[in-house]
Amino acid sequence: MMHTLVSRLRSVTFEGRAALLCLPALALMLGYGWLTGHHAASSVAVGGALAVGFGSVHAFTRWRWAAMLLAAIGMSISTLVGSLAGNHEIALLATAALWAAACAIFTSIEFGAWWILLQWAIALFVASYYPADLADALSRAGLVLAGGLLQMACVIIGWKLEGGPPPAAAHHSLRRVRKTLRLVRTGKLPTLRHALRAGISVALAAGIVHALALPNGYWAPMTGLLVLKPQLRATRSRGLERLIGTLLGAGIAGLISLAAPSGVALLLLTLIAAWFAFALQRSDYVVFTVAVTATIVFVLAVDHSSEAVTAGHRLLATALGGGLALAVAHLTNMQWLRRTLFKSELRHR
Repeated sequence: MMHTLVSRLRSVTFEGRAALLCLPALALMLGYGWLTGHHAASSVAVGGALAVGFGSVHAFTRWRWAAMLLAAIGMSISTLVGSLAGNHEIALLATAALWAAACAIFTSIEFGAWWILLQWAIALFVASYYPADLADALSRAGLVLAGGLLQMACVIIGWKLEGGPPPAAAHHSLRRVRKTLRLVRTGKLPTLRHALRAGISVALAAGIVHALALPNGYWAPMTGLLVLKPQLRATRSRGLERLIGTLLGAGIAGLISLAAPSGVALLLLTLIAAWFAFALQRSDYVVFTVAVTATIVFVLAVDHSSEAVTAGHRLLATALGGGLALAVAHLTNMQWLRRTLFKSELRHR
């Protein structure tokens, strides 16, 4: 195990300079919340900025900023839908399953589109945990959009100062998306089984956390969607990696919380953790998950949530979502069930 850990650490890619471009927007929003006392609103906007910041390294079409813009707009709409759907359990399960299935369709077809849809799905999961009326839902959606657009603006300004954005490598992404949509209409989509599994896993996770009112339960459907892969072996591996990364990240944040950081110290810890998360997102998945977990724990701590309690909630929800995804993957991998549920897909193959 030690040898494996050392090997992982040696393979880490740290893009620290590029990650710095994503910090000014976070600093502005965290600072605003600290100075005005509007911590809840600040945390919502920071969530939008975090997701859009991760899009700074992803390409979709020949416009380098397209992934960030589409992520911000889609997250805002998904936040509105999720906030309203959270008032009705059936609507919540249906929209969660639909968003998850749409995301899963592009898993092996177009990475840029998959990443954008993943942010939309995560935004819906999070928002559905905070049901609201139309006015509050619009307010929350507006904060997500504002955070995302501010992040995109800061990144683009940083690119300009550095002489231009990195080259895009996704000129044909829209062509692949159109091809995928044609396959959906004709029923010949090769990832249909994976989309169905994703919808089932996410609906189960969302239903359980909703019924049990688990704190921070949105991490369960989120984990289910993230760890589920078209191949069973890959699902097992990703689920274990996410659980280990979450455990380590929660443990690190929990140990730091023993010093009871507050005010400026907590804001700095949040920015440092976010810098590591942005810098490590194209690195080893375990290491990246450690940084992301610590970042989210600190962001919630700024909103006066206990770091240790938040870390425990995330770990429980991660185990639940990952376990459900693995169970669904195993069940749908059984030959008799595959022949029953996916006759059309097997016939087209």
